[in-house]
Amino acid sequence: MDRLFALTESEMLRFLLILARVSPLMVTAPLWGSPLVPGQVRIFLAMLVSALLLPATRQALPPGLLASPFDLGLAVGQEIFLGFVVAELALLMFAAAQFAGQLADIQIGFGIANVLDPLTSAQVTLIGQLQYLGALFVFLLLDGHHLLLRGLADTFAVAPPGRPLAALDAPLLLVVQRGGRMLFVLAAQIAAPVLTALFLTNFALALVARMLPQMNLFLVGMPVNVAVGLFALAASFPLFTGVWRGAILNLRDQFGLLLTALGAPAAHG
Repeated sequence: MDRLFALTESEMLRFLLILARVSPLMVTAPLWGSPLVPGQVRIFLAMLVSALLLPATRQALPPGLLASPFDLGLAVGQEIFLGFVVAELALLMFAAAQFAGQLADIQIGFGIANVLDPLTSAQVTLIGQLQYLGALFVFLLLDGHHLLLRGLADTFAVAPPGRPLAALDAPLLLVVQRGGRMLFVLAAQIAAPVLTALFLTNFALALVARMLPQMNLFLVGMPVNVAVGLFALAASFPLFTGVWRGAILNLRDQFGLLLTALGAPAAHG
């Protein structure tokens, strides 16, 4: 504890660099980045996590970092960038859950009704919001928030604060390529039961309409789609939990790939 509070000029600079990497997680990541969390609480958490990480990041800072404002600015920008990379990997998971709900909303007929998401202050569809909150609940139950903090802490082992990285495009490509692929694959897995049930329902309604042309398909199809969609959604919640558990395990693998990319001497396409 004495070493934690014995802050020399070099230690204070190291603390600020750590804080620059931790802050994006507290500003944008699920749970902490919610507007419902007061700004003072997020600032306190960012400073607390940074203080706890300080004793574990005792690598020497690059020489002349304090003497060069340009190098210092680049170092701070790099730390903020790395913090956003870690946060974005988690955000893409939750975006997938919300996207899956929006796909179901469009097929059921709820796509025209939007609600205000208190966690992101954005307009989202009804089932999209339900899927997002369900994903957040399962994420907390499975200690996903601890996984985020561990993933961030592990980056300091391969990319000490203030040390220039050989290349920044490798972690960026990881988020864009693998993270983007994860978004669409995860959304398809979550939405598949509801979309399949609604497709079969619409196919059956089309056959009935051909056999009974006098039937008003619009008046009959709307409540049938809503009933089938909500039933399929309720029945698929155990599958949703299993898919989300696999997504959290995949997030751990993504962090492993991120550490490999940060420790690589050069970028690879």
